[in-house]
Amino acid sequence: MNATDEELVNRARDGNSDAFAELVRRYRDAAYGTALSVLCEPGEAAEVTQDALFRAYRCLHQLRDPGRFAGWICRIAKNLARNRLSRRRPVAGSTSLGAVEDLPATGLSSEEAAGQSEDLAAIGRLLQAMPDEQRLTFTLFHIDGYSEADLSDMLGVAVGTVKSRLSRARSRLRREVVAMARKFMNEQKPDAEFWRRATGTVTGRVTSAATGAPVEGAKVHLSAGEDGSHTEVESGPDGVWQAGQLVPGMYQITVRHPNFVPRRYREETVHIDPSVTVRPGQRVQGIDVQLEPGACIRGIALAADGSPVPDAEVSALRWMDPYGKGPCFHRSARARSDKDGRFALRLPAAVHVVGIQPSPLQPMCYCPGTYSLHDADRVERSPEKPDQGLVIRLPKSGTHDLNVRVTDRETGHPIVGARVLVNRRDSFLWD
Repeated sequence: MNATDEELVNRARDGNSDAFAELVRRYRDAAYGTALSVLCEPGEAAEVTQDALFRAYRCLHQLRDPGRFAGWICRIAKNLARNRLSRRRPVAGSTSLGAVEDLPATGLSSEEAAGQSEDLAAIGRLLQAMPDEQRLTFTLFHIDGYSEADLSDMLGVAVGTVKSRLSRARSRLRREVVAMARKFMNEQKPDAEFWRRATGTVTGRVTSAATGAPVEGAKVHLSAGEDGSHTEVESGPDGVWQAGQLVPGMYQITVRHPNFVPRRYREETVHIDPSVTVRPGQRVQGIDVQLEPGACIRGIALAADGSPVPDAEVSALRWMDPYGKGPCFHRSARARSDKDGRFALRLPAAVHVVGIQPSPLQPMCYCPGTYSLHDADRVERSPEKPDQGLVIRLPKSGTHDLNVRVTDRETGHPIVGARVLVNRRDSFLWD
């Protein structure tokens, strides 16, 4: 079932670029027909249509009634076309409806080309001679087959008014001219190539950092921080992915796969998500992302009485000794336990310590059930080892109140409002 305009607008407001692309497909001809009825020049009307759609995208939050998107985009196109008409200058290579006799007719004989040019020129003159509202209604009706009900919604008038305008417009044109006008306007409207030039495309490849083999089924998510728009595609059998029809802007790219963990972008070994700037008509290639094979740690968090601990923050700390002077830990994954206390972490193959924090006011409890990071058990996981569940049981006690009194060193008077910061040190490790 097709989504309504209201549903598509609400999804687009939430950043769903596919929803706005559907709105564009539905009403780009309506916006073009509106601009054409004002400017009577196909090239300028196409440019105004592109500007109107981009402006609607960026101002979508200003639309008070999401169900009235059709009329809104037509009003935007009409206002932009009028502004352009007021400051119009001759455009090299452009062709107006009144000068279609100058259009080349490739593949036709000179007699046929002359006859076609004369017919199209006559149509152009007849359309320009119509009153503005009749020309707008007639153009929208024939540009893409919009119904009278559609036009009533777009123009904000009664269906009877639409019928009246169409009847009067048809009386100015003979029956055989109506078919010619429809053909002319549809041949002049922007084609798929025009919309391809107005948007951008990004392509890349996902491979395994361990073997270099392509990764199929990776979720590639592109999000634009400026307006919240996003799109998601999957990599194919050869690891290649492509995201098209992207509205120009800067996009952050994240890649996820259930059997891998994000590792590096091209030759950089740091954890980094690539970003890319998309421009109209641009095709960005070579966004190659490597994923490191990962291992999964699953477990359950239990309170001292054996009941599950829901919605607790679970952290995996990677054990490292980079300088040979003792271990240090780097957080490599984070998750939350579900209502049954269960959790799952996708991690790089390494030695980890797993800890759980029931609430921000309680200390971290480490596997198998200690508040000391130094005494915590190490958990080693690799893709080759079977996944084994962990049970982290919170101790009955472990928290104590600490009363601190702050005074002036010289006078001994108490100091009110002092900020007290308490850090716990366990051997050479800081928690």
